[in-house]
This record gives sequence, structure tokens and C-alpha cells, in this order.
Amino acid sequence: MAAARSPNALITGRAFVGLGVGLASVTVPVYIAESAPPGVRATLVTVNVLMITTGQFVAYLVDFLCTFLPGTWRWMLGVAMVPAIVQLVGLLFLPESPKWLASNGQAAAAEQALRSLRGSEDVEADVAEMQQAAEAESKLQSWTLLRSPGVRAELRLGLGLQILQQLGGINTVMYYTPAILELAGFRDNRTALLVAMLPAAVNSVGTLIGMWQIDKCGRRKLLLGSMACVIVALTLLGYAFHLAEADSPPVAVGTASTCPAPDCSTCLHQACTFCGSADDPMAAGICIAAKEQCPATAEQQLHPYTSGCPSHYNWLIIGTLMLYLAAFSPGMGPVPWAVNAEIYPVQLRGLGGGAAATCNWITNAVVSQTFLTLIQHLGGSGTFWLYAVIALAGAVWVYFALPETNGMSLEEVQDLFHAKFGDGSRLMLQQPASVEEEP
Repeated sequence: MAAARSPNALITGRAFVGLGVGLASVTVPVYIAESAPPGVRATLVTVNVLMITTGQFVAYLVDFLCTFLPGTWRWMLGVAMVPAIVQLVGLLFLPESPKWLASNGQAAAAEQALRSLRGSEDVEADVAEMQQAAEAESKLQSWTLLRSPGVRAELRLGLGLQILQQLGGINTVMYYTPAILELAGFRDNRTALLVAMLPAAVNSVGTLIGMWQIDKCGRRKLLLGSMACVIVALTLLGYAFHLAEADSPPVAVGTASTCPAPDCSTCLHQACTFCGSADDPMAAGICIAAKEQCPATAEQQLHPYTSGCPSHYNWLIIGTLMLYLAAFSPGMGPVPWAVNAEIYPVQLRGLGGGAAATCNWITNAVVSQTFLTLIQHLGGSGTFWLYAVIALAGAVWVYFALPETNGMSLEEVQDLFHAKFGDGSRLMLQQPASVEEEP
């Protein structure tokens, strides 16, 4: 992408990047769940989320530094090769999944792989359980298991949590933080990138707190608490945009305006450009058609505003944006991935995790593609209030749908779901009695 000479080359490169990220999002949580000791399974799955959020912060920092270099966007894209190469080299030293090795009759290799991942820990019993689970897998087809009401309930929960995570608007905030800041009145792209590092840092720190708490206070309590705070934060964020929209500078009467509007906010909602004073952003300006350029005057320098208007409430928007990320990152960020890594039977863990990740990315794409359209029609306030309503409906669903699985073995998690939906479904998934945990 850094060397692209046409839009088609850029899009092709982005497609390959998306393919790689999508494959990683499916395989990494499953690999961790199959290799981790039961007591820290959710914590280690959350480490993956922590590395993603930390990477987003580092990306904003690198992007800001690249604005000082010629060919800004090419540096931004090209430097991303460095962590990818480092990760590729590191993966060469990782063993194959112990679960996969045991399932394919390679018990000695599975034992060696598990020992290399866990250090000197005794792993013979775990490998024996993997082999017993593999025997159970061979007796039932995955599609047969989908007839089980308990399994269908697990899939509804796993897929629903991933969809809900994206419908809360998290990646619109992460992808469009600079654009949101411009919407709030930060006209300079470099300043927007610099300020965007604050929310990204909050997101990373919040994920670290979630990693610390997820195996202590439990998945259900952490997620519900996070969602309650997210609803409040989204409501406040929408209100901050509402105040900013009402505080926009007026359009001066009798000026060179070619787009009739009383103020900056109305001007931009009409898809026009507001030209404001560089010395006093809140002073009256002019409203012109989008294709026109701001006129140059001897008295003052005029700057174009196309996304958002100057306001006295810019820092309130930044504060509520960071509050939203602080609320989201400990619970709504890691819990869906942790739950999906542990609720499925061994026969469907790869399929279920892959389907959940696919739902996550599809919803991510839909929400991201509609964000700017919502901003244009509903404004910043209406858009974030809409996300708040979705989060409220999601919290009600989570309250009734998500049981607590903290501290349970994977077999106990299965029993928990199948007890709710009847013994028949449990018999379909019956495994050897000695199998308590799938590493």
C-alpha cells in the first residue's frame, strides 16, 4: 500500500491486510484458549485484546510523527510492515496447537508443545484429556451437534456478544477519532491526531484493568458494569455534541456567503463549507458552497470547516469520549472474546469462534460504513444517542442471556447451558467422565 500508484493498488493491498487480520482474529483466541491453564484462560485471551488496543495507541503516535515527513500517508502505511515482520519471525518459534496435535494422534508432539508453552509444568494429564476429547469429537459430527438446543444457545450468545460489541460504536470511535475531533471543531489534522492519542491511551489502560479483573469479578458482572457505564458515557457524549452544535459561530449578515444559513452548524448540515476566522474561531464567518474556496481578505485569514464547527465545548467532547473508552475497554472489549473462547464444546470450538469473529468483522464493517452517513443526517448528538439506545437494549439482553462461567471447567460450562435446555441436548454432547478441562 505504501508504494501504491493507483487507488486499485491501494484497495488490493488493504484487502490482503484485512484477510490477514481476519485470520488472526479467528485463530489467536482459539490458540490461546487451547493452550492456557484453566485458571488464567480468560486473562490470557484478554492479553490479545490488550495488544490490539496498545497497538492502536502506538499507531496514532507513529501517524502523528509521520505528519512531519514528506509523503505522509506512505510512511504511515509502510511503517506498519515492521511489527508484522517481527510477529511473523516470532510465530516461527511457536509450536502447533497442542489440541490440534492431540486430535491428530500426535500425543508426544502435543506434550512437547504444551510443555514449551507452559514451561516445566506437568502436562501429561492434560494431553491425556486432549486425547479423550479427540475420541469424543470423532463420534459426533459438528452439524449433528447444531441440533442441540444448548449448542444453539451458546452460538446465539457468542455471536450476539460480538455483534453487540460493534453496535456499541467502539470501532467508529477508534477509526474515526481524528474525524470526530474535527467534527468537534479541531480543524488541523495534525492536532487531531495528537489529541486522538489520549482516547487511544485510555482504551489501552482500560483493557489492562479488564485483564486484571476478568478472572476475579467474573465475566457477567464485568460486562454488565461496563455496559451500564457505556450507556451513561454515550448519553453524555451525545449531549456534549448537542451543546457544541448549539454553540457554533454565526454566519455574518451581508457578507460573501453563497450558501444561506444562520450559523456554522446549519451551514455544514447543508453540505456547505463554513469559513471562520483563524484569530477568533467563534467570530462570525461566511458560508459558501462546498466546491468554493474561502476568500482571502486583508483584514483576516479565513479557515475552512467542513466536518465540524468551532465551539467552546471541544474539550467536553474529548472528556466524554475518553469516558466512553474507559467504560468500554474493561468489559465490552475483552469479555466477548473470552466468552467465545470457552462456551463451545470441543467439537465446535473452532467453528463457533470463527463464526463469532466473522460476525464481529461484518458488524464492524456495517457500523463503520454507516457512521459518516449517520453523522450527516443525525449529527454527532443523534448518532451517539442512537448508539446509547442500542447499548441499553443490549444490556437487557445480556442480563437474561449471559450466565456466569468464571472458575468453571469447560465441561461445567457445557453442563450449565444444557441444564437450562434439557437433558436431551446434554446427552448428544456427552464426553468421557474424566475430561474436565480442554486446555
